[in-house]
Amino acid sequence: MDFLDISLWATSSTTQTQKKQDEKIFHPQYKFEDLPQLNCSESFLCSSSFLFPSTKELLQISKLPLCIEFEPFHNLNKDDQINSAIPHVHFENQQVPRCKCGAYINSFVTWSITFESWTCNFCAHTNETPIEYLNSMNKSNQNEKQQQQKQILHNEVVQKLHPRPLREELFVGQYQFHASEKLIDRQPQPAVYWFVIDVSRPMIASGALPILCSTIKKAVFSLLNHKKSKGQEEQKEELLLDGDLRTRIGFITHNAEIQLWLFKKNRTKPRMCVLTDPGHIKEFSQSGGLLVPISKFSDMIFDFLDLLPQMFKNQRERETEIQNKLTDSLLVSWNVIQNFGGKLIAFQSQLPAWGKYPLRNRLDPKLIGTVHEPKLYSQANEQNVSKFFNNFPMMCLSKHVSVDMFLINSNYMDIASISNLSKKTAGNLFRYENFQDSISIQNSFQSDLLNLLKQKKHWEGLIKIRTSSGLKVSKALGNCIKEANDIIRIPVVMPDFSVFLELDLNDTITFSRDFFLQTAILYSNSEGERKVRIYTKCLPIGNNLSAVFKTVNIQVLFGYFVKRGIEQALNETLINVRQKLMLTCENILMRYFQTKEAQQILYQNKQKGIQSLVLTQSLNLLPLCTVGFIKNYLFCSLKNVNVDYRSYLFSTFNSQNSQAIMSALCPHFYQILDENSIKNNSLQNPNRLSLTQKNIEPTKIYLLTNGIEILIYVGQQVNQLILKDLFSINRFEDLKDISFDFNQLNNRLNKFVWGFISYLNKLFSKSLKIKVIKQGGIGDDEVFRLLIEDRTQTARSYPQFIEALYQKVSKIQNF
Repeated sequence: MDFLDISLWATSSTTQTQKKQDEKIFHPQYKFEDLPQLNCSESFLCSSSFLFPSTKELLQISKLPLCIEFEPFHNLNKDDQINSAIPHVHFENQQVPRCKCGAYINSFVTWSITFESWTCNFCAHTNETPIEYLNSMNKSNQNEKQQQQKQILHNEVVQKLHPRPLREELFVGQYQFHASEKLIDRQPQPAVYWFVIDVSRPMIASGALPILCSTIKKAVFSLLNHKKSKGQEEQKEELLLDGDLRTRIGFITHNAEIQLWLFKKNRTKPRMCVLTDPGHIKEFSQSGGLLVPISKFSDMIFDFLDLLPQMFKNQRERETEIQNKLTDSLLVSWNVIQNFGGKLIAFQSQLPAWGKYPLRNRLDPKLIGTVHEPKLYSQANEQNVSKFFNNFPMMCLSKHVSVDMFLINSNYMDIASISNLSKKTAGNLFRYENFQDSISIQNSFQSDLLNLLKQKKHWEGLIKIRTSSGLKVSKALGNCIKEANDIIRIPVVMPDFSVFLELDLNDTITFSRDFFLQTAILYSNSEGERKVRIYTKCLPIGNNLSAVFKTVNIQVLFGYFVKRGIEQALNETLINVRQKLMLTCENILMRYFQTKEAQQILYQNKQKGIQSLVLTQSLNLLPLCTVGFIKNYLFCSLKNVNVDYRSYLFSTFNSQNSQAIMSALCPHFYQILDENSIKNNSLQNPNRLSLTQKNIEPTKIYLLTNGIEILIYVGQQVNQLILKDLFSINRFEDLKDISFDFNQLNNRLNKFVWGFISYLNKLFSKSLKIKVIKQGGIGDDEVFRLLIEDRTQTARSYPQFIEALYQKVSKIQNF
């Protein structure tokens, strides 16, 4: 990106009087070109534009929203690790230097000549530098090689930076350190996994119980084996359960009754205790044996997981055997897990319509498309039920408990209500349709569960956000709740956790030429260490709107738009949500085309007879993403809407990062096989296609993905040899309209396609569900819905949308 024409900081002569008035003005000791070195990596903190408008008035004129995407434990690839490493700094027995405003020392503070004091870049307060801090020079606990590396860093960077103490945290935008005793209210707890398992007849019939039991067993065995082999030279297997030998595990099952499982040292098998009155749970909790260390009870845990699928297999055909008491089981679970915190993982097979807080079937197709449609996507409003789904997540939040839900059913389950359990506790919700009929769906379930268990977890998370004068955080969007003092409590922070911080400007900027934002996250790892990570970002400001528009980050911008749209959809009609997004994007473009630079380009094109929109590179994808937004299943108008599926998507995308959201708005579309695939010995990686039916030919096979599922679209005239190798069928007619299975076969073409699917699974860090759809069948609508450049019954095509924008731009004054 070329920043040469960006007027960042105005320079002007000042009188002596002005200088006296500006004695407390923050004078940064860095240059614009230093920011990539000093700033926090965009892998962790990424803003909707690199350059921010300098005043609230200018922000309003630009029509741009301001937001930051924060991913504190973003999974780094090899290239990112080089540029985004998080150094662990040591402060010996001293406190980490902090300003009176609470901000941690960082790479943007201003130093006196002797380093005896430093000025905070957040509030301009001057602080004395602790002598111990200067003397230590980060030498403790470091070997000679580390010292040499730091000296190299210093020599490379200090040549262009204002002199500063040789401390690593003063040269980078992110660092971490061990938390002091003042930041620890209790000793770090062990990793805790509490499983809430529905064992009613529908769950047994689905076939999910044996899979989840074998997966948990595999993960527990992996942890035990990994710790036993620690320190040995031989290659260890992948760790499938995050934790150490202190890790605790427990189980509760429920159908018409609630069953607790007690593990005692003097027994060979766990004892099943039927809890007739949830009020008696305190007696069981005090006796122990519910949440036990896996290192001491591994054999008993393995036996239990082997036997559980058989215990409820022969339930009789009676009404009580379809019942399950999810809400009662959750309340009992909270009493067990509250002293530890941890992961509460629930498996559910049907609408939880029994127990103390039953949900009823609220599905009413007549409401779809009316002003009352938002009621379908909001939680149940019955007084007691609503109170439970509001209060229970807050109870979990207060005790560091995160809730994950695995829903295994194609029927209505009121996901709008159930999803609140995960949303407010930074958990995840997974949904599996056609489970019993599809090996592919079963594999996805197993993969998702295993991925959840093995992911590195950061327990008892607490995020504190600080902003410099002129900037404030107005809202946090994602699976979390922002408290009044800019604190976000995250019971368990996963590597894919993402939150969007909506920013606003105050009317005046008091002392700095830039904005600053710092996020500090306090957490415990699974090895029992309490740590703090600090991320500091400088947000340059400017008065030139053309420069601001040149630095817009469309991916972050639309990540924010989608999360804001989900929030709006719970209270407003989807028509209003779409119209607001359309108006916002049109206003941004109209304002951009009113800039002097854009006006010149439009005029030159008109002189040449070119009638098309020419956007700056940063805004190129804005029209396409807008079309993708209004046509996405999240927000589009459909007659036959699956309300639960839309609620599931709301829950899913509310927790995802901007990269995943962009893949949903602008799906990946590939041609993977054609006639040449048979002739060529070497198959080439597919290239992405534009999202239109014009690219579809009946002799070819295509693949589409939106980051949730993969659609393999088979043309009507595909060569029979390809059909044979890929699907083990002889004729196109033998293919189902929609198939949920795509088997792996031992031949070249099948292996090639599965290799590409594996690549996509790695790209999205999940096992994507697979559907095979044949051309001309009932599945065509699913495919065409992802081809967002084409016209639909309710929305214009992408070319028509661009033409309409051009007509509006042409009417701009002075054009």
